[in-house]
Amino acid sequence: MIKKLGRRIVLSFAVLSCIYSQAQVLTEHFDNPQEKLSTVGRGNCRIENGVFKSKDSYACFGDQELKDYRFSFKARAPKEADQVQIWAGFRAYNRFDRYVIGLKGGLQDDLYLSRMGYMGTDELLGLYELNFHPEPGKWYDFKVEVCGNRIRIFLNNESVPRIDIVDTNTELAPSGFVTLGGGWIETEFDDLKIETLAENALDKVPVKEYKVETSVQDKENKRRSERSAYLPVKPTTIHSHRTEISLDGNWLFMPDYQVKNQSEQASPKITDTDWHVMNVPDFWNPIRIWLHGETMNKNKFSKGVSDTYYQKETARCESYTFDYRKTKAAWYRQWIELPAGIESKTSELVFDAVSKMANVYVNGQLVTTHVGMYGEIKANVSGLLKPGKNLVAVYVTRDYIKDIKDAEKIVDVAVTVPVTNKMLKDIAHGFYGDDPAGIWQPVSLIITEPVRIEDVFIRPALDGATFDVTIKNHAAQKATFDLITDVVEDATGNLFYSEKSLTGIVLKAGEEKVLTYAVGNLKPRLWTPQSPNLYNFNFKLIAAKGRETDVMTIRSGFRTFESKDGLLYLNGKPYWLRGGNHTPFALAPNDRILANSFYRLMKAGNIEITRTHTTPYNKLWINAADENGIGISHEGTWPWLMINGSMPDMRLIEMWADEYLSLLKKYRNHPSILFWTVNNEMKFYDN
Repeated sequence: MIKKLGRRIVLSFAVLSCIYSQAQVLTEHFDNPQEKLSTVGRGNCRIENGVFKSKDSYACFGDQELKDYRFSFKARAPKEADQVQIWAGFRAYNRFDRYVIGLKGGLQDDLYLSRMGYMGTDELLGLYELNFHPEPGKWYDFKVEVCGNRIRIFLNNESVPRIDIVDTNTELAPSGFVTLGGGWIETEFDDLKIETLAENALDKVPVKEYKVETSVQDKENKRRSERSAYLPVKPTTIHSHRTEISLDGNWLFMPDYQVKNQSEQASPKITDTDWHVMNVPDFWNPIRIWLHGETMNKNKFSKGVSDTYYQKETARCESYTFDYRKTKAAWYRQWIELPAGIESKTSELVFDAVSKMANVYVNGQLVTTHVGMYGEIKANVSGLLKPGKNLVAVYVTRDYIKDIKDAEKIVDVAVTVPVTNKMLKDIAHGFYGDDPAGIWQPVSLIITEPVRIEDVFIRPALDGATFDVTIKNHAAQKATFDLITDVVEDATGNLFYSEKSLTGIVLKAGEEKVLTYAVGNLKPRLWTPQSPNLYNFNFKLIAAKGRETDVMTIRSGFRTFESKDGLLYLNGKPYWLRGGNHTPFALAPNDRILANSFYRLMKAGNIEITRTHTTPYNKLWINAADENGIGISHEGTWPWLMINGSMPDMRLIEMWADEYLSLLKKYRNHPSILFWTVNNEMKFYDN
């Protein structure tokens, strides 16, 4: 059918031979509604009112042997359409081997280019965000030049192409027709023109792409505006027992390439009026995940599964007032204004995660250092804080292991994923490529009395629970107190259980104890994916005269999960895991709306279990799983560890093990975590 169309066009336009060897130009104005079209797909293609219309199929024009050529056309979505989706193609040898271009104006406003191929040879070649929103009813002009392995795509008669790339695998689609159509929204096309090019026509044309760039002055103006709007964190109330102050939001930020004197940056004495502003939690570079293979042609990093989030991340980082590409390390600053009396309190600074190396300072003094991407950082800053303004400064370094030999060399393939030396010999980083860096998880300051609860481990049963409560006396004298346990229904706020669990507890100055006790004979509503019942467990320290000195609240549930006799049991009953992976956690780790909506989508599809596939979830996504009833296999941070004899340095092994054990301890009270997986596809037998 397609070859026949090539012959028909040769007859209709006598200037052409069957292989375009005697002439250069084909034009089509679609003024003959009786013209026979060669189409692919089960949709509708027709010529009507002087335009070619297509929906759910496409038509082929030109010749199957057409190789180097330029073609142009104009297209639009009907005025009544919900959005613009204009699709076309070139070098379409058949329905499998061809290039596809698209102008999208729905959820994404972008220009798209890919090469389709048989048996997994598809490759995304370009995804470029537009600086305008395509509108239904408006004509858009396209010009495409394909010559050898060079592809250039122009819009709206612009002199500079929006896409200008070299496809190193162009032999997979070396020749073929021009195609118009293929989208699910009816699209109108007109004024098609195809002209052949010499095979060296673009050899001396420099590679250049259309860019909308913000001027240096505009960026500086934006920086000044953001800096002037920055405000210190100023808590309104410090409670007599426990106060948790979120330090999330705007932080001051200085990339390393702009720092003149590193040793001074932690000092509260230096001015920071020339600093940038950076949101926390966030990476300072775009999130790029490696799974699912769609790689961007120029940089060879994986785009991942979502065009929307790829664009969103790119736009986020391009909007910075500094150059994220040049930033290998950076300083963060957060000013905190605290009230009188803070000196007598016990204060702890908590970072849920920083990638990948962090030195933490308070009022100019180093309080802790950390290496790792996922582990929690805690620092006792008691005695360093004062009434009035205080400075928390963090120096974050992007790389831990530098100069990995043959970093991008593929040493094995795990199912379909190429495994590189970078994956195996760098610090554990799970899903993430391109060395993401920054304070990417929430930060808080916890202020308590000197005698405080440090940790709680809840071991639930079907009719009660056993508790391990760790308490420490940070004061200089001994302390005597009682421990009360309240259990409150999370959904209703109703008190379910309350008891003075332990009395007359004595701690010497500086002493720490783990207190273990149990409650039973209860009739709680059990947690299951079908009925995710949650409770707030409140642990209270009561001093003399009934004064409440500390309260720690842990949200958890009553449920058991075990393996016996070859079956898995949830709450004592055999349980079949209906699940699938993976979720988009890695694309948007701090997006609570996405976590809830995706989990609900899973539930609607009868999927109630998932795995954290190579990247452990954070508190936000685990809390959402608790609430929505999604069971989790919580997975380690180093996929394919030890594959193909690739034993890493023992320092990295120890850091990975310590980090994952810390995550196990941190998240062990969440009922949604049914079991723990050490890693994805480990190969112990290779070593």
